[in-house]
Amino acid sequence: NDVVGGGALVSTTSTTLSGVASKGPLNAASICAYAIANGTTGVQIGSCVTTDANGNYSLNLGTYTGAVLLQATGGSYVDEATGKTLSLASPLRSMLASASGTAVNVAVTALTELAYSNASNLSGGLTPANIQAAISKVQNNFGVVDIVNTMPVDALKVPAAASSAQLSYALALATISQYASSLPNGTSLASGLQSLQACLAAPTTACGSGNSGVGALLSQALSTFATKHTEFSCVTLPLQTFGTVNSLPAAG
Repeated sequence: NDVVGGGALVSTTSTTLSGVASKGPLNAASICAYAIANGTTGVQIGSCVTTDANGNYSLNLGTYTGAVLLQATGGSYVDEATGKTLSLASPLRSMLASASGTAVNVAVTALTELAYSNASNLSGGLTPANIQAAISKVQNNFGVVDIVNTMPVDALKVPAAASSAQLSYALALATISQYASSLPNGTSLASGLQSLQACLAAPTTACGSGNSGVGALLSQALSTFATKHTEFSCVTLPLQTFGTVNSLPAAG
């Protein structure tokens, strides 16, 4: 590998990113990749691709090696909480701290968007350290082991072979939809995520308290959704204490 302008590396091996874009699964969304250098989003890498009806995509970055931002725009999805088909009104983004000339699975979801927002607001922006810290914070607070490399299943059409990690991820995404739908004035996905980001950034001041606290509202949203979808009856997420969870809960 050789260093080139902007701190990126060039590899003779092609890098391919594949995965699922989901809020639930995004149909006909555009997925584009961008270089990340010096904590900011840089030039587009390769060509944009379009997701299929199940949110699947595959994007070739050529010989680029380095930090990558993936962005999903447009398309439509079935909202888990309401069952309505909605257009994606604001982008969903995902970050990969280092693409290194291999095939990598990368999910693009509301949780990766939350991590992007968190990292963007840290001093220095999208540095590798901030990217990893933001991803870990979101994973810990939702109880999802790996929000980037785990592919969430459709919470409304759960396959029998879904792993526990996929179920946890799907339930976390459905909980966000349920949470947003329960807020006043039909809060949008973007506004709902902003309130979660504010809580993660400042738990003592922005998470609220009692029954109106973010954690309590998320926990109630999870219960509401899981009651209607018994596939998730065995899944436990640490949402009651959202904003203050510093490590993943013990397995089992």
